[in-house]
Amino acid sequence: MGKLLFNIYKSISYIGILFAFVFSFFSKTRSFTKKSFKKRLFPDLPRFKEKTILFHCASLGELNSAKEMIETLKKKFPRNPIIITTFTETAIESAKKITENSFLIPFDIQKTVKKFLNKANPGMVFISETEIWPIFISESAKKCKVYYINARMSEKTFKFYRFISPLIKHTFKNIERFFAQDKKSYDLLINFVEEKKLLLCGNTKYDNLKETTPEFSFEKEINKLDFKDKKIITFGSVHPDEAEKIIKSLILLKKQIKEIRYVLVPRHIEKTKEFEDVIRKFEIKYAVLSKISEDPFKDLYDTELLLADKLGVLLYFYSISALAFVGGTLNRVGGHNLLEPSVFSKPVLFGPNYLSQKESAEKLLENGGGFVVSDEYDLKARISVILSDDKKLKEIGEKSNQTLKSLQGATQKIIKEIWK
Repeated sequence: MGKLLFNIYKSISYIGILFAFVFSFFSKTRSFTKKSFKKRLFPDLPRFKEKTILFHCASLGELNSAKEMIETLKKKFPRNPIIITTFTETAIESAKKITENSFLIPFDIQKTVKKFLNKANPGMVFISETEIWPIFISESAKKCKVYYINARMSEKTFKFYRFISPLIKHTFKNIERFFAQDKKSYDLLINFVEEKKLLLCGNTKYDNLKETTPEFSFEKEINKLDFKDKKIITFGSVHPDEAEKIIKSLILLKKQIKEIRYVLVPRHIEKTKEFEDVIRKFEIKYAVLSKISEDPFKDLYDTELLLADKLGVLLYFYSISALAFVGGTLNRVGGHNLLEPSVFSKPVLFGPNYLSQKESAEKLLENGGGFVVSDEYDLKARISVILSDDKKLKEIGEKSNQTLKSLQGATQKIIKEIWK
C-alpha cells in the first residue's frame, strides 16, 4: 500500500508544479516568485567532486537550530563541502553566511531531484525537524545515509499523517536514524518508525547559546544616557502590540525604584516608528539608539527608556541587564528564544503565550529561573520583588543559566550515535 501511494504521489507531484507555476505569478511571498520557481525546477548548482554533507533546513528557525551541528561537522570534515537547502529566500540569505553552497530545495519530482543530487553528491543528508519530501528522501537514501535531527511531531501533524500512514511509513523506512527533540515527538513518531531507529536527543538549538563577548558594545551611548550602574531591564524581541503594557509597567515602577531603566529591542527594527507612536502616548523620556550620536551636545541624562533600533544588539543589552523579558509572549506570536538571557545568567520574564517555546518555558518555570507575567501589574510586581534582594537576583540568574545547560548537549549525542 505504501509503495502504491508513493507512485501516486510521484504522478501527482507534476500537477503540484503546475499549480506552483500559476501561483508564482500572483504570490506576494518571496518563496513563490517566478525566479524561485525556476531555481526549484532547474537547480543551478555546481557539480561537487568531493562527497558533501547536505543539510535541509526549511526556514530560518530550522537553520538557526542546526547551526551548531553544521559548524561541528565543518570542523570534523574540513575537506567535505557543506550544502544547505532551504524552502525560503529569507533563510537562503542567512544560510549563505554559513556556506556559499546554499540553494532552494528542488521541487519534489524525480527528474529534478535526481539532477540536483547528482550534482550535490551527498555523503550524508540531515533533515531538520520533520520536513517530508518523499522523492527527495527516497533518492537521497540511494546515495547515502539520511538522518532527521531535532525531529518533532505535533498532535495536529500526527492526526493528518494517520490518514496517509502507509505513505509516511514507506518514506520513513529510508531514514537511517531519527533524533527526536522531545518525549512527546518521540511517542508520536514511534507510530510510523521502527523503535530501533528512534533516539531521544533533545534540540540542537540550545547548543548554539554560548557565553561570548557580544558583537557590539554601546558603552559610550550607555554613559551618555546615564544608564551605567542603573538597574537595566531589557525587553528583547518585542512586538509593537506588546509595547503599551511594557511602558505602563515602567510608569508604575519608576515611582518605586528611581534607578530603573528600560531597554526595548524590537523584533523587527523596521517597525521602530510604530514603537515610537506608542511611547509618545505616555510621559516617558526616551531615546532612539541610532540617533544618539546625531547631536553630541544633546542632554540625554534624563532618559528612562532606550529604543534599540539596530540589528545584532540584543545580546549586548541582555549582558548588561539585571534581568530580561522576552517578547512574542504578550501577544499571539508564541514567543522567541527564552534562553538567550540565560546565557548571561539573567532571570527571564515572559508572557503567558509561549507555545513556540514550550520546552524552555516549562523548564525555566520548573527550575525557578523564569516567571510568567501577564500584564503591566504583573511586570511591576515581579521586577520589584526580584530587584529588592541582590542575593535573590543572583540565585534566580544562576537557576536560569542551569536551565540552559540542562537542555544542551544534543549535538554531541547525535554525532556520537552517527559514529558508533
